[in-house]
Amino acid sequence: MYGRVLVSSAPLRGEAAFALGGLLVFSLACGDSSPTSSSSAPPIGSGGTLVSGHVVGTAGGAPVGGARVEMGGSTAISDASGQFQLTVGGEGTFPAEVGAAQHVTRNTFIRTGAPLTVDIIEPAPLWHLEFYRELCRNGVSGQLEPLKPWTVEPRFYIDRSPESGTNRSIPDSAVDTVVEAIRIVLPLLTRGQLTGDALEIGTRPPADGTGGTVVSRWDPVEVS
Repeated sequence: MYGRVLVSSAPLRGEAAFALGGLLVFSLACGDSSPTSSSSAPPIGSGGTLVSGHVVGTAGGAPVGGARVEMGGSTAISDASGQFQLTVGGEGTFPAEVGAAQHVTRNTFIRTGAPLTVDIIEPAPLWHLEFYRELCRNGVSGQLEPLKPWTVEPRFYIDRSPESGTNRSIPDSAVDTVVEAIRIVLPLLTRGQLTGDALEIGTRPPADGTGGTVVSRWDPVEVS
């Protein structure tokens, strides 16, 4: 089953497509809403500060051993349980790079203080970077656009119009799968900032490009 998703130009910007099977990989992962991240780094104070944390996989949450964490001129390698420690020259928020074999390297900011968890994406089997670039950054042409994270609760409309050509109805099970995926995955990948509760099902979807609205339609070949 494959759904086409159209995302409006404002306030939700960009165009996306999502694949639905056993798992829905959703574009909300584009916006890094991790509490360990920041868009800018404030001034760093003096003195050494111990930073401890835990590296996990984004999709499954499993510990990532052997991950390399670079921050504030220091480097640490996570142990088998994903734990790491390093010392930086002061307190504040530092640019950091976290990477491991078979994972996508993540560049972010880490704030000193309480122990933290940093997640990095497993490229396979649930994710690959080319899909992320196409989905989140409109990278089909090879030119990556800036990240455009969703900042407001989107309205989802699931179009149950019969298949074109065959006039067959959309199975209830297929609709239920999409509804469940939205309501589970959207809060998961936005750390609870978006809920997916603004959802409507019908046969008269809003016009494409309607602000703040995501319309899900069906590929008749895949549904059959």
